[in-house]
Amino acid sequence: MNIYKQLEDALYTSFATHFPNNRFIFPFLNAPEPQTPYVVLDIQKIDAIGMPQDGGLTDNGTATIVQNYEVKVIVEILGEYDNQTVVGDLAHKIEFSIRTPLFQQVLATNNLSLMRYKPVDRFPRKRDTKTYMCYQQSLFFAYSVSETQDVGYINEATIQGVYHDAGREGHIIENDIVIQNPNL
Repeated sequence: MNIYKQLEDALYTSFATHFPNNRFIFPFLNAPEPQTPYVVLDIQKIDAIGMPQDGGLTDNGTATIVQNYEVKVIVEILGEYDNQTVVGDLAHKIEFSIRTPLFQQVLATNNLSLMRYKPVDRFPRKRDTKTYMCYQQSLFFAYSVSETQDVGYINEATIQGVYHDAGREGHIIENDIVIQNPNL
């Protein structure tokens, strides 16, 4: 199980489904920069929250374990300074839409839930020959991961006991106890 890949897929699917006409990328892809404006989904940290929840042992010897995480994602909207109103509008649409029931439903289908968010920060970014407008917003999601493990279980246990001189000299007591799994 690759939690980072699953999380990236869940984030990308959620945002691309809700905003189909926009470009979404992850940082540090070692690829050419896409045409602006575009949105960077930067996963900053993943913190496990609490202990894993054990779903119990099934009849076929598997157990499902669920772990909840808090995920910090910085959403960064970048565009050329000449088109700053387009970039600002996209930042506003994302900031507004993340709180709507429709987007919450899209997140839920991808095991995500918006916990809290911070206001959008706006700042220009100077590059080689151009100035870019950048908007950033920190989002905090609850993310749930489940894993099914083949645990197996004991089909039968046999206990054999031999007691010598059990209360009387020369007396021997032998016991055989067999415990079987009632589900077999």
